[in-house]
Amino acid sequence: MTTTIESLPTELLTEIIREASLGCWTGVKTLKSCTLVCKDWREPAERTLYGSLSFRNDKSAQAWLASTRRAHFPVKKLAMYRYIHSSLGCQVIAACPALAKLDVFGGNLLGWRSQPQAQSVALATLKYFITCD
Repeated sequence: MTTTIESLPTELLTEIIREASLGCWTGVKTLKSCTLVCKDWREPAERTLYGSLSFRNDKSAQAWLASTRRAHFPVKKLAMYRYIHSSLGCQVIAACPALAKLDVFGGNLLGWRSQPQAQSVALATLKYFITCD
């Protein structure tokens, strides 16, 4: 019996796509290309692509929050860099209910001290991660 790519189980296709994007500096480009192969590849490739996100500035975080596709894919890993304003960072965290790992690089988020709400959301998030370990 011959197996075609169309007959592969979704779990196997997802694993193949994930492996193809690992250990490669062009991983995101590879995943984006996989979304364009055919309709059967789009969902597993997007699930892998959106499963781990990194925001280096407000513009990228705002674009993701405005995306209509983001609701379909749970973010499990999130990295935010120092040039994200704290209120926007909190919106991003709140939009990631399946988050399992949060990294904040380069010091405090901008406006951290002037945003008590941002502090409480971030502290609640950190407490959640500490209790989940």
